[in-house]
Amino acid sequence: MHEVLSYVLELYEQSKILTISVIIPVYNAAPFLRRAVASALEQPETAEVILIEDGSTDNSYALCQELVREDDRVCCYIHPEHQNRGAGASRNLGMRQAQHSLIAFLDADDFYLPGRFVQVVQVLSQNPAVDGVFEALGMHFYDNSKQSLMGNTLTTVRNLDLTRRSLFEHLIVGRAGYFSLDALVIRKRVLSQVGYFDESLWQTQDTDFIWRLALHANLQPGSLEEPVAMRGVHAHNGIFNRVSVNFYKRKIYHKWFLEMLKADWSRAVNWGFTVKKLEGEALYYGPGEQRTILRIVKLLLLPLLCIRYPRLLLKLGRP
Repeated sequence: MHEVLSYVLELYEQSKILTISVIIPVYNAAPFLRRAVASALEQPETAEVILIEDGSTDNSYALCQELVREDDRVCCYIHPEHQNRGAGASRNLGMRQAQHSLIAFLDADDFYLPGRFVQVVQVLSQNPAVDGVFEALGMHFYDNSKQSLMGNTLTTVRNLDLTRRSLFEHLIVGRAGYFSLDALVIRKRVLSQVGYFDESLWQTQDTDFIWRLALHANLQPGSLEEPVAMRGVHAHNGIFNRVSVNFYKRKIYHKWFLEMLKADWSRAVNWGFTVKKLEGEALYYGPGEQRTILRIVKLLLLPLLCIRYPRLLLKLGRP
């Protein structure tokens, strides 16, 4: 009887694996939202699209309600008193409301490409122990004047060799690239292990979440050469607010540096977080984005960091 029950439960899990909850935080995204939602609904694996309207000052909320009326797979939630709580809190609300076993993310000014979940379903259905799949993200320029500021238009992880070093180490050492939330799908069950987004981070909360997933979960690659989604680049992207970006970069680097001092990670990871901590401190002292000055300031700050955190010398010298 126990074997029969286990087999039925396994079949049930396999049937759920094909159903995906797509979570879209919405803040002042009216010009882009309809395209984002349509691109998610076009995927046959999409079972629901969860919009979290985050206290917009444009007509985004009215548009969300309109989209809910148009398709019963779309639902919309707001924070208490319709507060603006940020993308992290909005995604957390969406994940808690998600009714399906897989969770995908999409920003309201981005969109999926056809076949977005083809490789995801293939990898996860064949490998029950895998917790998530990461893939490549392209860029769509709504504002061509921003094109020169973006560098590589394909966000992906390159030269990935998980037999030599972990995904976590690949991401922290910093030479293998990275992946974005739009190109990530996870099993909902993994949230009990890695937790939710850090709501104190109004920016870089996605990086923090991805690092925790890479550290604690079993993530595997899907399509790394061809994008499965497109990032919308326009004048109002938060990444162009360098003051805010640098503030939250410094905050996340400090958070993970302190975690590194307590953890038992490799020397390469220890150095990776030390360099990031130094970069955060250097940005605080005002060299901006000038790389040469940034390097000089980091070198000057390293001895001071070792004095303030004596344990750091042991971490940097370990095998």
